Amino acid sequence: RDRYCAWGLSEDYGRILTECRERADYFEQAAACTHHVRVAANLLIGEILPRTGVAPILLPPKSLGEIADMAGEKQISTASARRLIPLCEDGRSVADTARAENMMLITDAAEIEAMVEQALSENPDVAEQLAEGNTKVLSMLMGAVMRISCGRAEPRLTQTLIDRLAEKC
Repeated sequence: RDRYCAWGLSEDYGRILTECRERADYFEQAAACTHHVRVAANLLIGEILPRTGVAPILLPPKSLGEIADMAGEKQISTASARRLIPLCEDGRSVADTARAENMMLITDAAEIEAMVEQALSENPDVAEQLAEGNTKVLSMLMGAVMRISCGRAEPRLTQTLIDRLAEKC
């Protein structure tokens, strides 16, 4: 449990992860495969354990580590990480499955800027209100970009680009 606290996990997480030897061993194996131990712990405790209960965990520990890395490095969203868990229980490649299921986040600023421009052209009333200084419409613009990208635009980068646009207006 002390090691878990050193990894930045709470005492409650440490207790949950060490309730039984099999769970602790599983988590140790997964933690050895990721740079994002907290993300792995969150996925294990919040997604996997509620589904499996006392049944054996089907997702290979290495796959949990890979999913945690992809989520921690913002290659996929947390929602996509949750969706990947059951898809990779049979040992399928995490990265290949994420690509095949179109889960990879868009992180290219130019591509997202084009989506922002598209959102503005499709919503002239939002563009007009933004030009008038109404920053309340920024969330509507964010929603429009997310619809255009099917939820794949990296949220922080998208918000940064939208905020820059608002400063120019």
